[in-house]
Amino acid sequence: MIQVLRIGDPGEVEGDALLLSMGTDLEPLTPAESRFAIQAGEASRSRLRAMKDLPLGAAVVMPGGGLPVEVLIHVVIRSMDEGVSPRSVRRAFQNGLRQAAAWGVHRLVVLPLGVGAGNLDAEEAAQIMTEVFLQHREGDALPGTLVVLAADGYQEDAFRRVAP
Repeated sequence: MIQVLRIGDPGEVEGDALLLSMGTDLEPLTPAESRFAIQAGEASRSRLRAMKDLPLGAAVVMPGGGLPVEVLIHVVIRSMDEGVSPRSVRRAFQNGLRQAAAWGVHRLVVLPLGVGAGNLDAEEAAQIMTEVFLQHREGDALPGTLVVLAADGYQEDAFRRVAP
């Protein structure tokens, strides 16, 4: 099941895990992801900064910190050599879903991956993420629900059009 909601206060996220994207520099890629990272707390940001040399497509799991989720999953969708692409979003999201399943996540919350200036448009991100989620569900029951937090009406409409 895929649900599409508008982004609200990061402290009001309802799920078992939150998946956020980042670059290989380990920094959030959007203002919304930055707000979630700040809400997670300094301990979470310090733990993430301590990691080195994460490759494109990597998925890293850590405690939810100050967010109302048990687990944060960070996925790498951009490197210094390669910008955000459909391939990088697909690979990172697949790895993020595998981690969510391994950690027993039933309800995974995610922001649209790779959407922003000079990156993917919301329609392309919605298509990729929906395809990857449905393919993942063919082989694994978890996560059972994907909650997409749209930043605006454009993103919300794009995901609602493709979500089953």
